[in-house]
Amino acid sequence: VKFVYEAFKKLRPGIPLKCLHGRMNQNKRMAIFFQYCEERRSVLFSTDVASRGLDFPAVEWVVQ
Repeated sequence: VKFVYEAFKKLRPGIPLKCLHGRMNQNKRMAIFFQYCEERRSVLFSTDVASRGLDFPAVEWVVQ
């Protein structure tokens, strides 16, 4: 996930991107979650950690 996130950051500057994975501490994951939810348009790259117990309002696309 981190590799894909870094690649997209270089390929698509200007698009708000977020990265979320299990190796982050809980506070960092929650901060990214809230930042993502506040963005009007954003892309979130995540491991399976986001599939358990997190509710993302107004998500239009999920790609696994």
